[in-house]
Amino acid sequence: MPYFVFRIDNHRAYRCLTRFDDYRDARRDVRERRAAIDGDEPVEFRMVFADSPAHGESLLRARRERPPAGDD
Repeated sequence: MPYFVFRIDNHRAYRCLTRFDDYRDARRDVRERRAAIDGDEPVEFRMVFADSPAHGESLLRARRERPPAGDD
C-alpha cells in the first residue's frame, strides 16, 4: 500500500497532494512542506498509509478513542 500526503486547511478541507511508495520519501516530503509553511497560514500536512486517497481521507477524518485514563 502507498503513502499519501494530504493538505488540511483551517476549514478541515482535505486535499491529497501526492503519493509515495516509500515511507522515508513520504516523511521527508511532509517535513519539507511543514517547514515551508508561513507562520500565519492555518494549514496542516499529514501522511497516511492507505489503499487509495479516498480511504486515506476517511482514516484521517475518523475520530479515535482516547486511551483510558488511570493506572495501568
